[in-house]
Amino acid sequence: MLPLKVEHRIRGFLLFAWDGPQVFLAEERGFLSSLAQQCAQALERAALYEALRERGGKLHLALEAGKEAEERLFFLLEASRALAEHLDDVEWTLEHLARVAARNVATYCLVELMGADGVPRGVAASHREPERDGAVLASLSLPWVEGTLHPARECFLSGETRFLPEVGPELRERMCQGPEHRALLEALNPHSLLAVAVRMRGRTLGVITLGTAAPCRRLVPADVAMAEELARRVAVALENASLYRDAQAAVRLRDEFLSVASHELKTPLTSLKLQHGLIDRAALGAVGDKVRPRLATAVRQVQRLSALVDSLLDVSRISLGRLTLEPSDVDLGQAVRDAVDRMEEVFSLAGCPVRVEVPGPLPGRWDSLRLDQVLVNLLTNAAKYGAGRPVLVEAAFEGEEMVRVSVRDEGIGIAAEDLPRLFGRFERAVSDRHYGGLGLGLYISRQIVDAMGGRIEVESRPGLGSIFTVRLPRSTAQCAPW
Repeated sequence: MLPLKVEHRIRGFLLFAWDGPQVFLAEERGFLSSLAQQCAQALERAALYEALRERGGKLHLALEAGKEAEERLFFLLEASRALAEHLDDVEWTLEHLARVAARNVATYCLVELMGADGVPRGVAASHREPERDGAVLASLSLPWVEGTLHPARECFLSGETRFLPEVGPELRERMCQGPEHRALLEALNPHSLLAVAVRMRGRTLGVITLGTAAPCRRLVPADVAMAEELARRVAVALENASLYRDAQAAVRLRDEFLSVASHELKTPLTSLKLQHGLIDRAALGAVGDKVRPRLATAVRQVQRLSALVDSLLDVSRISLGRLTLEPSDVDLGQAVRDAVDRMEEVFSLAGCPVRVEVPGPLPGRWDSLRLDQVLVNLLTNAAKYGAGRPVLVEAAFEGEEMVRVSVRDEGIGIAAEDLPRLFGRFERAVSDRHYGGLGLGLYISRQIVDAMGGRIEVESRPGLGSIFTVRLPRSTAQCAPW
C-alpha cells in the first residue's frame, strides 16, 4: 500500500494485492513509489483544474489571472505527458519541455543537469525565437565567477529557488562576467529570472532557469510554484529513467545468461544422448534385458531435460530478437500426421485416443521445424490435460489464402479469468503441483505463429476441454518478419 501524497497532504492510497507472497527488488519498489507519486500529482492537477474552472469568469483581472493559471496548468500537463512517454530519451524530453516553456510561460528556458564531473552542463536551451537558442545557453550557463550574480549556480549550490522578479540595469551589471557576456545579456534583455533546483532524495540533479523579456509579462510568485512543481516532475522522470535503464540492463543480462546457460547445457546433454545409444547397442543377453528398461527411462528423462533447455533457449532468442524463420514448401496435412505419429506413445500413456481429420494435401510455405514445434506443443498439452479422453486434430483450408489447424481435447478445461494470460511467458492456468512444465510452450508457440503472420486462439470451459486453433497464411509474402 502506497500513499498518494502531495506536499504534506495524503489524497488517498494505491493498493496492490497478490494471492501469494511477493518479493520486490529495490528497482521495483522504486518504480511503484514513483507510480504512486505520479498518481498523486494527477489528482492534484485535477483538483487545480476543477478549482480553476469554478473560480474563473467574474472580473477581467480574474480572467487574466485565470488565463495565466490555465497556461501554467496545461504546461504542466504537457510536461507530465512528455516525461511519462519518453523514459528512454529524457534529454529529448527536456529539449521538448524547454521549447514548450519558452513558447507558453516564459521567453526562454535553460535546463542544466549534473555532469559526471560534478559540474552542471546545459542539456536543453530554447528561446521564443529559435535562432537565439545558442545565446540562451551562452549567456546563462557560464561557470560562476566569484563576486558576480549567477542565479542558476546559486540555486545549484544551495538547492533553493532563486527568483529575481525584476532584473534592472544594476542586477544585470552584477551578472556580467566581461564585455562579451555583457553583450549577450543586453541582447537577451532579461527583465525577470527564475532558477529552480531539480532535486531527488536530498541531492540536486540539475537546475531549470526561466527568463522573460519584453513584451512578455514578468514572472510572478505563481510562476515560482509552477516551476518548482515542474522541477519535481523532472526529478521523478530522471529517477524513473534511471530505473528503466537499470531494468533494461537487468533484462538483457538475464536473457544473455539464459542464452549462454542453455548453450552450455546442450553440450553435455548431446553427449549423454550419444552415450545412451552406445550403451543400448552394447547391452547383450540377460544383462541387456535388465539394463534396457532403465536405459529407456534415462533416455526419456534426458529428452525431457533437453526439451526444457530448448524452451529456455527459444525464450532467450525471442527476447534478444535472434529467433529466425527459414520458410520452405511444406504440406501442413502431412506435418500434422507426422507429429501425431511421433506422439503416439505419449497419447497412449495418457490414455487419450487420437483422431486426425485432414481432407488432403495442404501446401504452403512455412518454417517446417518451427511449425512442427507449434504442433508438438499443442499435442503435448492435449495429452497432459486431456484427462484420458479423446483428442481430435483437424487441419483444413480456410479460404484461398489461409489454413487452419485445431487441437480439441475433452479434459479439465481452463477458467475464463485465466484465458487472457494463457500465452504469457512462464504463465500457467493450472497448479504447478499437479502438472509439470515451465509454462513456456504456449508463449513460444504464439511468438512463432505471430512471426509467420498468423494467429493462435483458444476456446475453453472448465470440465469441458479446450480447442486451440492456429490460422496461418499460405504464402511466404504474407509471413511477417521476426
